Amino acid sequence: MLIQFSVKNFKSIGEKKVFSMAVADKKSTQRFSRESGNNFASPLLTTACIFGPNGGGKTSLINAMDFFKDFVVDSARTQKEEEIQGVIPFKLDTILSTQPSEFEAIFVVDGTLYQYGFSVDSERVHGEWLFMRSTLKGAKLIPVFQREFNGAEYAWDLKNVKGQKTTWSKNTKPNTLFLSEAMRGNAESESLAKPFAWIQKSLRILESPQRLSSGFTAGNFKQGKWREKILNLLGATDTKITDIEVIEKKVIPSDIPKFVLEEVPKEFLDDLFNGKLLSMDVFSSHLNTLGNTVKFSFEKEESDGIQVLFNIAGPWFDVLENGYTLVVDELHNSLHPHALQFLVNLFYDETINTKNAQLIFTSHETSVMNKGFMHRDQIWFMCRNDAQQSELYSLAEFKNERAISSFQKSYLSGRFGALPKIGVFHGER
Repeated sequence: MLIQFSVKNFKSIGEKKVFSMAVADKKSTQRFSRESGNNFASPLLTTACIFGPNGGGKTSLINAMDFFKDFVVDSARTQKEEEIQGVIPFKLDTILSTQPSEFEAIFVVDGTLYQYGFSVDSERVHGEWLFMRSTLKGAKLIPVFQREFNGAEYAWDLKNVKGQKTTWSKNTKPNTLFLSEAMRGNAESESLAKPFAWIQKSLRILESPQRLSSGFTAGNFKQGKWREKILNLLGATDTKITDIEVIEKKVIPSDIPKFVLEEVPKEFLDDLFNGKLLSMDVFSSHLNTLGNTVKFSFEKEESDGIQVLFNIAGPWFDVLENGYTLVVDELHNSLHPHALQFLVNLFYDETINTKNAQLIFTSHETSVMNKGFMHRDQIWFMCRNDAQQSELYSLAEFKNERAISSFQKSYLSGRFGALPKIGVFHGER
């Protein structure tokens, strides 16, 4: 489970900002939280939402999590060029714009707390560190490894690393991470393998639900996995769909534009021309006025909202089934507020969320702020200050908020900030 994520000097985020899933009010958050399994980090929230105006920094935070994951997973495998792609410092400050960006996550895997992070610019990794702490009584935070660039070379502390640490450190390039290189070298040490596996498999980033294709959900539905759950989800959100049919068909090479074929891997082309590449057509069933079944082409005849709901269903149940941490930008897009609330509620249900899955999402849909549906510990805000840096703060920081009956009304009235400043439109300048 994720405890907190912090980022410094990345896109609209200048000074270090910390997002936390730790509860501030233990007595009032039992429905919204779970024990982490580590005595130093429990309990943790199952869901949290970040509100704010367009350009406030919400997407920058999601992008930071996405970069953090991708760089850990891929840096040793794909980083061949000297320049590191994707690192964008805060450009509106003359000092920060020349400094490295910093990323760190603290999380729990099988009862052990891990703290892993790195600082990096477009040229090199400037620092990298991993600490761990077991849940045993009296346990201390132990440095697994540390690496720091002093301007001329790297200073290393690898005394708690098991395995071929000398080889891994020598193979670690300035533009790659030691953790990535160690795992490329098949490190079997739990202190390295477990945090890497959590970042690679359990941290799921979805930058937009609308970018999801139907493939994952349709493929699992075709095989019978989550079939009833998906149909129940569509039924519970009042889509009027009575059934779904998925039909596989071979992809015809002539249907794919030539410029696409020129860019795809050879393995893809081999499968395509050997008839092994399949696509799936999805059809939904509705009842007409006589009670007879009528089929609709899902892609052509169903609404954007229903398509998003179906496309997200498979990944949603995958996260809940495996106890992953899912991060979604603008989850409200194309979804009715009731559908949004239904999806969030699944993370509260202990009979469905049996492995402590977590959901973090950004939204403009303030209906989820209704008291009783989300606790103030779960509500965060992002907006830009006068220096154009993104600020990140929690509703829990407003100590007198207990007396306010409606979070939603208070937010829209400007009580917590993080609202767009709408000016007067004057036409042409």
